[in-house]
Amino acid sequence: MSRRFNRLVELSGLPPIRLHDTRHLSATLALLGKADIKVVQERLGHSSRQITSDTYTSVLPQLMTAEAESTSAVVPRCRKRDPGQGEPSKLEDQGDAPESGPDADDDGPDEGIRAAA
Repeated sequence: MSRRFNRLVELSGLPPIRLHDTRHLSATLALLGKADIKVVQERLGHSSRQITSDTYTSVLPQLMTAEAESTSAVVPRCRKRDPGQGEPSKLEDQGDAPESGPDADDDGPDEGIRAAA
């Protein structure tokens, strides 16, 4: 199988690649495509999720960024209090939109926090 694969790579004019490299490529692309780590682990035959995670997620900084953004998206944002109106009436998800208007100020707990790029 490996000899046949090597011959096909040679005939294709592609840079040299080993058959085993396609296994790594498949796992990396699956994780980048948001496949569940357990599914990838089972497909590769690893004995634990940890082995799969340690091997593949370190090469994909996009996974770390996506995870941080998804976690940040579910954190509720508290509506800022108007000095004359007492407690805010509800929690709102402010998203990435900055607060504007007469009661907007820059001394809240989220000062200096920016969305991940």
